[in-house]
Amino acid sequence: MNFRFRFGVSLLLGLALATALAADGVLDQITLKDGRVVSGTIVEESPAQVTLRMPGALRHYQRDFIRAIRYGTGGSDTDAAPAALPPPTAAPTDPLDLDLSRRYSVPVTEVQWVRRQGIADADLPMVFFIAAQASVLPGVVVDLRLKGWAWPDIERHFDLEPQRVYF
Repeated sequence: MNFRFRFGVSLLLGLALATALAADGVLDQITLKDGRVVSGTIVEESPAQVTLRMPGALRHYQRDFIRAIRYGTGGSDTDAAPAALPPPTAAPTDPLDLDLSRRYSVPVTEVQWVRRQGIADADLPMVFFIAAQASVLPGVVVDLRLKGWAWPDIERHFDLEPQRVYF
């Protein structure tokens, strides 16, 4: 009985490891110029942008914000991606970060990055809402906000209609 149990556990662990390694091999990776790395399946590319399917969302990345692309096959259409930045020290995740991550289908690290740029907690939902509505990276919205733009000006910049934003 003990042998069967150990054999079964070993078999399951081996299958889980093989599945994880295989899954890593088929994901595409985009390294952004700010050092973040996002993974998913590239579903569309154009000279202006790359569309990446992530769990629960399609994300559009402007080529101007992309440092490198690593396809699941290991190829790259740009210079080799630099070594990934070390992950930030594991601090307890704020409930607001988790909520925004779930609501807007972005990694928690992206919410934390926006927060580190100096965006007030009260403004975080607006950053991700406008970014989602305008199909741009949150960093684009952050840049405008940090330049002193008011929310209505940012909305007009992306041709968002007020009734779409507030109602």
